[in-house]
Amino acid sequence: MKKPLIVQNGGTVKNLRIEAAFDDDSQNAQGVFAQYNTGKIQECTVSGTVTGHMGGQGLQEFPKFGGIAGENSGTISGCSSRLNMNLSMPAMKSWAGGIVGLNKGCVEKCVSSGKITVTQAEDAGQLYVGGIAGGTERTTLGNSSIKVCVHTGILRVSGKNKNVGQICGQMTSSVISDCYGKDSQGELIGSTAATESNGKLLTENQLKDSASYTNWKFGSEWKISEDGIPARMEASDITSVSAYLYSSSYCIGERPYSWGILYINGQPGGIDITDDMISGFDNTTAGTKTINIVYKGKTTSCSITITEPDSSKITKVQISRAPKTNYTEGGSYLILQE
Repeated sequence: MKKPLIVQNGGTVKNLRIEAAFDDDSQNAQGVFAQYNTGKIQECTVSGTVTGHMGGQGLQEFPKFGGIAGENSGTISGCSSRLNMNLSMPAMKSWAGGIVGLNKGCVEKCVSSGKITVTQAEDAGQLYVGGIAGGTERTTLGNSSIKVCVHTGILRVSGKNKNVGQICGQMTSSVISDCYGKDSQGELIGSTAATESNGKLLTENQLKDSASYTNWKFGSEWKISEDGIPARMEASDITSVSAYLYSSSYCIGERPYSWGILYINGQPGGIDITDDMISGFDNTTAGTKTINIVYKGKTTSCSITITEPDSSKITKVQISRAPKTNYTEGGSYLILQE
């Protein structure tokens, strides 16, 4: 593929593999899957080569490039980059990262194992380059975060004002946790104003040892690949799935806030069951229903009971906060909740 898959992703992109062949000049935010991500990009892999010069519009927008997304304000989870990146950045503040250029959301459970080469003129602005993210910074919505990620590739960066880190080049009021890098490739973070940060540089032998990684779920979400680095579990690695539901009984119209835990290959710990794993859930009528839980092509089924609400247990109904009472024609009804 020679251009980004999506300009702005506000939905869910999942389980895609892309081989990039970018060889062009670009502006502002660029990424193989999305230029801007405000939604979810999950369990995707990118490989291939990216070559070119990045430009920007100065104070309106600075250039940023990421293997998955140029700028992330949503969630990037379970993604891997094996890109060979060769970028020339302009004489202004710029970001480049193996997964995302500039992170303003959540990046978790990602691996960057390619070669990232970035150059910038000596008389230039700040350059931020990271194996996972060029930079991660706080927004008006709260802290951004990078969690459970590893960089095992190569970083080659030249520029007078360069800030290079295996996880990120720039960190401003953000959270980085349980992240790792290669001991021959420099520090985890280039420049920092961290609220929380933990991780470690690992030797070649430590990278191959699952015991080196804290809070990583090997055997259910992760494995050590033939290359001797962490990799996401694939369908062929999964022999069994079983579910533990927090509740198996709901009233008509009720939907669980949290479903439960899915256990992979009988391993302890498990992973959270999410809405996108569920099919067959029907809470419109009473009775015993079967739901299917699908994870990476493997399915397990559970029975749940849907019941009529017991009105005898309802003793009082009240509005806790007065709703909006004046509307213009065509306006939407607004429900206010405490």
